[in-house]
Amino acid sequence: MNYLGHFYLSFLLDNNPLFTTGVFMADDIKGKKILDNFPEKIRDGIIFHRICDTYIDNHYVTNEALETLRPILSKWAPVAIDIYWDHFLASNFSFLTGLNLTSFSKDRLNHVLENFSFLPLVSKKRWFYLYSENLPVAYADLTMMELVFKRMHKRIKLDNKLNLAYEVLMENYEFLENLSLEFWKLSIDYFLGK
Repeated sequence: MNYLGHFYLSFLLDNNPLFTTGVFMADDIKGKKILDNFPEKIRDGIIFHRICDTYIDNHYVTNEALETLRPILSKWAPVAIDIYWDHFLASNFSFLTGLNLTSFSKDRLNHVLENFSFLPLVSKKRWFYLYSENLPVAYADLTMMELVFKRMHKRIKLDNKLNLAYEVLMENYEFLENLSLEFWKLSIDYFLGK
Protein backbone atom coordinates (compact mmCIF):
# COMPACT_ATOMS: atom_id res chain seq x y z
CA MET A 1 0.00 0.00 0.00
CA ASN A 2 1.09 3.52 -0.56
CA TYR A 3 0.31 6.77 1.33
CA LEU A 4 -3.46 6.52 1.60
CA GLY A 5 -3.35 2.95 2.87
CA HIS A 6 -0.79 3.76 5.53
CA PHE A 7 -2.72 6.89 6.51
CA TYR A 8 -5.96 4.98 6.89
CA LEU A 9 -4.64 1.97 8.79
CA SER A 10 -2.71 4.27 11.14
CA PHE A 11 -5.87 6.34 11.67
CA LEU A 12 -7.59 3.18 12.95
CA LEU A 13 -4.91 2.80 15.60
CA ASP A 14 -4.03 6.37 16.60
CA ASN A 15 -5.34 9.71 15.31
CA ASN A 16 -2.46 11.67 16.86
CA PRO A 17 -0.72 14.08 14.41
CA LEU A 18 2.74 12.99 15.59
CA PHE A 19 1.83 9.35 14.94
CA THR A 20 0.58 10.25 11.44
CA THR A 21 3.85 12.13 10.83
CA GLY A 22 5.90 9.09 11.81
CA VAL A 23 3.85 6.89 9.48
CA PHE A 24 4.40 9.36 6.64
CA MET A 25 8.16 9.71 7.03
CA ALA A 26 8.96 6.08 7.88
CA ASP A 27 10.36 5.09 4.47
CA ASP A 28 12.97 7.82 4.83
CA ILE A 29 14.16 6.74 8.28
CA LYS A 30 16.65 3.90 8.17
CA GLY A 31 17.74 1.74 11.08
CA LYS A 32 16.74 1.61 14.73
CA LYS A 33 19.21 3.95 16.42
CA ILE A 34 17.96 7.01 14.55
CA LEU A 35 14.53 6.46 16.10
CA ASP A 36 15.88 7.89 19.35
CA ASN A 37 16.01 11.32 17.67
CA PHE A 38 12.20 11.60 17.53
CA PRO A 39 9.34 12.00 20.01
CA GLU A 40 7.75 8.73 21.13
CA LYS A 41 4.59 9.14 19.01
CA ILE A 42 6.65 9.69 15.85
CA ARG A 43 8.73 6.60 16.68
CA ASP A 44 5.51 4.65 17.18
CA GLY A 45 4.28 5.82 13.76
CA ILE A 46 7.53 4.79 12.07
CA ILE A 47 7.36 1.36 13.68
CA PHE A 48 3.68 1.00 12.75
CA HIS A 49 4.49 1.81 9.12
CA ARG A 50 7.07 -0.99 9.13
CA ILE A 51 4.52 -3.37 10.64
CA CYS A 52 2.07 -2.46 7.86
CA ASP A 53 4.75 -3.10 5.22
CA THR A 54 5.47 -6.55 6.65
CA TYR A 55 1.75 -7.28 6.87
CA ILE A 56 1.05 -6.40 3.24
CA ASP A 57 4.19 -8.10 1.90
CA ASN A 58 3.14 -11.38 3.56
CA HIS A 59 -0.61 -11.21 3.04
CA TYR A 60 -2.06 -14.08 1.01
CA VAL A 61 -4.25 -11.70 -1.06
CA THR A 62 -1.20 -9.64 -2.01
CA ASN A 63 0.64 -12.84 -2.92
CA GLU A 64 -2.26 -13.93 -5.13
CA ALA A 65 -2.09 -10.63 -6.99
CA LEU A 66 1.68 -10.89 -7.29
CA GLU A 67 1.41 -14.32 -8.92
CA THR A 68 -0.60 -12.72 -11.72
CA LEU A 69 1.63 -9.66 -12.09
CA ARG A 70 5.16 -11.05 -11.74
CA PRO A 71 5.31 -12.65 -15.21
CA ILE A 72 4.74 -9.19 -16.70
CA LEU A 73 6.17 -6.72 -14.17
CA SER A 74 8.84 -9.02 -12.68
CA LYS A 75 10.50 -7.58 -9.54
CA TRP A 76 8.48 -4.35 -9.95
CA ALA A 77 5.17 -6.12 -9.30
CA PRO A 78 5.19 -5.31 -5.53
CA VAL A 79 5.68 -1.61 -6.33
CA ALA A 80 2.69 -1.70 -8.67
CA ILE A 81 0.58 -3.56 -6.09
CA ASP A 82 1.24 -0.86 -3.49
CA ILE A 83 -0.15 1.74 -5.86
CA TYR A 84 -3.01 -0.46 -7.08
CA TRP A 85 -4.12 -1.05 -3.50
CA ASP A 86 -4.18 2.71 -2.85
CA HIS A 87 -6.10 3.30 -6.09
CA PHE A 88 -8.78 0.83 -5.09
CA LEU A 89 -8.91 2.17 -1.54
CA ALA A 90 -9.33 5.70 -2.91
CA SER A 91 -11.99 4.71 -5.44
CA ASN A 92 -13.94 2.75 -2.80
CA PHE A 93 -13.06 4.91 0.21
CA SER A 94 -16.52 5.87 1.47
CA PHE A 95 -17.77 2.29 0.93
CA LEU A 96 -14.86 0.76 2.87
CA THR A 97 -14.47 3.38 5.59
CA GLY A 98 -17.65 5.43 5.83
CA LEU A 99 -15.49 8.56 5.54
CA ASN A 100 -15.14 11.32 2.96
CA LEU A 101 -11.87 10.86 1.07
CA THR A 102 -11.20 14.55 0.44
CA SER A 103 -11.69 15.51 4.11
CA PHE A 104 -9.68 12.53 5.32
CA SER A 105 -6.77 13.28 2.98
CA LYS A 106 -6.71 16.95 3.93
CA ASP A 107 -6.74 16.03 7.62
CA ARG A 108 -3.83 13.57 7.25
CA LEU A 109 -1.70 15.99 5.23
CA ASN A 110 -2.41 18.72 7.81
CA HIS A 111 -1.29 16.36 10.58
CA VAL A 112 2.06 16.04 8.82
CA LEU A 113 2.24 19.79 8.18
CA GLU A 114 1.79 20.43 11.93
CA ASN A 115 5.01 18.47 12.51
CA PHE A 116 6.93 19.50 9.41
CA SER A 117 10.06 20.38 11.37
CA PHE A 118 10.59 16.70 12.22
CA LEU A 119 10.64 15.58 8.58
CA PRO A 120 13.88 14.85 6.74
CA LEU A 121 14.29 16.86 3.55
CA VAL A 122 13.21 14.01 1.27
CA SER A 123 9.97 13.63 3.26
CA LYS A 124 9.33 17.37 3.02
CA LYS A 125 9.68 17.19 -0.76
CA ARG A 126 7.32 14.21 -0.87
CA TRP A 127 4.78 16.06 1.26
CA PHE A 128 4.79 19.00 -1.17
CA TYR A 129 4.30 16.60 -4.06
CA LEU A 130 1.40 14.81 -2.35
CA TYR A 131 -0.18 18.10 -1.35
CA SER A 132 0.22 19.85 -4.70
CA GLU A 133 -1.15 16.87 -6.65
CA ASN A 134 -3.65 15.95 -3.91
CA LEU A 135 -2.44 12.39 -4.50
CA PRO A 136 -4.40 10.51 -1.86
CA VAL A 137 -7.59 11.75 -3.57
CA ALA A 138 -6.21 11.77 -7.12
CA TYR A 139 -5.29 8.07 -6.89
CA ALA A 140 -8.99 7.30 -7.42
CA ASP A 141 -8.67 8.69 -10.96
CA LEU A 142 -7.41 6.29 -13.63
CA THR A 143 -5.85 9.16 -15.58
CA MET A 144 -3.69 9.91 -12.53
CA MET A 145 -2.77 6.23 -12.24
CA GLU A 146 -1.44 6.29 -15.79
CA LEU A 147 0.52 9.47 -15.07
CA VAL A 148 1.94 8.11 -11.80
CA PHE A 149 3.31 4.99 -13.48
CA LYS A 150 4.79 6.99 -16.36
CA ARG A 151 6.51 9.33 -13.90
CA MET A 152 7.83 6.46 -11.81
CA HIS A 153 9.17 4.67 -14.86
CA LYS A 154 11.11 7.78 -15.88
CA ARG A 155 12.26 8.72 -12.36
CA ILE A 156 13.65 5.33 -11.39
CA LYS A 157 17.11 5.04 -12.85
CA LEU A 158 17.12 1.25 -12.86
CA ASP A 159 15.67 -0.72 -15.74
CA ASN A 160 12.04 -1.21 -14.72
CA LYS A 161 8.74 -2.33 -16.16
CA LEU A 162 6.53 0.25 -14.48
CA ASN A 163 5.71 1.66 -17.89
CA LEU A 164 3.55 -1.48 -18.27
CA ALA A 165 1.82 -1.17 -14.88
CA TYR A 166 -1.11 0.94 -16.06
CA GLU A 167 -1.83 -1.41 -18.96
CA VAL A 168 -1.64 -4.38 -16.58
CA LEU A 169 -4.04 -2.60 -14.21
CA MET A 170 -6.57 -2.02 -16.98
CA GLU A 171 -6.32 -5.58 -18.34
CA ASN A 172 -6.84 -7.06 -14.86
CA TYR A 173 -9.01 -4.34 -13.35
CA GLU A 174 -11.97 -6.39 -12.07
CA PHE A 175 -9.72 -9.17 -10.74
CA LEU A 176 -7.44 -6.70 -8.95
CA GLU A 177 -10.31 -4.65 -7.58
CA ASN A 178 -11.95 -7.76 -6.11
CA LEU A 179 -8.66 -8.83 -4.54
CA SER A 180 -8.12 -5.31 -3.23
CA LEU A 181 -11.57 -5.11 -1.64
CA GLU A 182 -10.92 -8.44 0.06
CA PHE A 183 -7.51 -7.21 1.20
CA TRP A 184 -8.87 -3.94 2.60
CA LYS A 185 -11.77 -5.57 4.43
CA LEU A 186 -9.44 -8.13 6.03
CA SER A 187 -6.83 -5.47 6.84
CA ILE A 188 -9.32 -3.11 8.45
CA ASP A 189 -10.62 -5.94 10.62
CA TYR A 190 -7.09 -7.04 11.47
CA PHE A 191 -5.92 -3.59 12.56
CA LEU A 192 -9.14 -2.99 14.47
CA GLY A 193 -8.42 -6.23 16.33
CA LYS A 194 -11.52 -8.07 15.07
